[in-house]
Amino acid sequence: MTGLLAGGKILHEMTSWIWDLPAFNQVSHSFLAIDLSKFMEPDDFDSRMGEYTDSIKNSPKRDGISEIFLPGEIENRNYKNHMNNGLELPDDVAESLIELSGRIGIKIHWMQGGIR
Repeated sequence: MTGLLAGGKILHEMTSWIWDLPAFNQVSHSFLAIDLSKFMEPDDFDSRMGEYTDSIKNSPKRDGISEIFLPGEIENRNYKNHMNNGLELPDDVAESLIELSGRIGIKIHWMQGGIR
């Protein structure tokens, strides 16, 4: 839908932003701001959103599934975990950052324990 609204590429027209880096892929973004107060009281919206998300989170789960995640929930947990515990970098990435920092004169302030 975003590609349609913003005039960008859609479906098969897009190239991979991962595997075809030199290509201009025309990824599109659309943003929409909604004034909730034009529809209902913000507190009522918050309450209804809580009911909505609780309903989804408490839905029956398939065998072997312990939790239903909402969009962005896994990423938010990972972010909090990495902010508290650091992010383990592959050796080649850490070495590349060290080399780059030396070239441009920036000191890297590694988390406690150094490179992980």
